[in-house]
Amino acid sequence: MKKKFLLVILVLILCTACSKSNVSSLDEASSSKEYIIYCYPDSSLSYWLIEETELEPNATDIVNFLIASEKTSIPKTVKLLDIKQDGTTAYVNLSKDFESFNLGDTVIGVNMRTIVNTLCLNKSLGIDGVIFLLDGERPEGISEYDNLITYTSNLKLSDLY
Repeated sequence: MKKKFLLVILVLILCTACSKSNVSSLDEASSSKEYIIYCYPDSSLSYWLIEETELEPNATDIVNFLIASEKTSIPKTVKLLDIKQDGTTAYVNLSKDFESFNLGDTVIGVNMRTIVNTLCLNKSLGIDGVIFLLDGERPEGISEYDNLITYTSNLKLSDLY
């Protein structure tokens, strides 16, 4: 009799533990946010800094975060018009404000690299290269930077940690 009673209690405990673990995994599945690495320059534009933030793991949310962030030098007037992905290449379509000449060539290049490095370093996105569009068009250059190439990350996470 005691063995049956202990067996019933053991089964109840196991069932309770299993149902709790299933509930937590369902809760985790419903939240698709991940820790995303983003890169931005220090105030002297000499070094890259990296941080993590919790975001939906998609390029649109990440680029919108970069534009809105006070840590980047991307003009807050810039609008992300859309992002399309073809294989491992992302086509980032920004408003023409991105090429604001009052920023200077260096800052425009840093802004491009901020987007490229952030998208390419987050491997869950499957992006290895970025092509920039301005107002839906691919100009030959953005400021002094050749825009007929696909930009790839010039950073390795192992160099940053």
